[in-house]
Amino acid sequence: IRLVIARGQLMQGMEPGSMLAINATVTEISDIVTAHDCEIAVLNSPEDVVASGSSANITALAAALAEKDIVTITLRTSHAYHSRMMEAASQAFEKVLGTITIHKPKKPFISNVTGLLATTEVQSPEYWSRQLRDRVDFTGGIATLNKQYHQAVSFIEVGPGKSLSYFVKKHQKSNQSKQLSTLQLLGSAKD
Repeated sequence: IRLVIARGQLMQGMEPGSMLAINATVTEISDIVTAHDCEIAVLNSPEDVVASGSSANITALAAALAEKDIVTITLRTSHAYHSRMMEAASQAFEKVLGTITIHKPKKPFISNVTGLLATTEVQSPEYWSRQLRDRVDFTGGIATLNKQYHQAVSFIEVGPGKSLSYFVKKHQKSNQSKQLSTLQLLGSAKD
């Protein structure tokens, strides 16, 4: 619990910022995101990325993308997570993690930093510092699970909403993975 509290407090202590969901590939938008002094923070599907940056830069980025007819949605966040605006929190969190022993995981899991099966790197404070600061590779994780389980994977959406299902289906279409399936346990607030 101490780590969860420390992580949350450190992140909330950073300068406020914004995040922008973008319906485009990394290749299509990488240059324009960089030109607006923002970063690609999340890879949700091959065609869905999220950029982070200062609120002013995200607003300017959204306007520039609208001029190119690229669909965006400003996310309801207080900060620019998974970006350089989390750098100080990341460094402080690494120091907190240095005070505990991180044991080898007993069960395999996907690293959202690499999108691959986690290795012994997760036993280091540096890894968890990167996990707070660096880009999230959600679509890479879907691809890894799909490959690991021979294209026969079921994803279970536990909370309200349909984000997981949406991104898995986008991944399925772009990679022609016919065996991917999703199950939603709770209806969304809109249902």
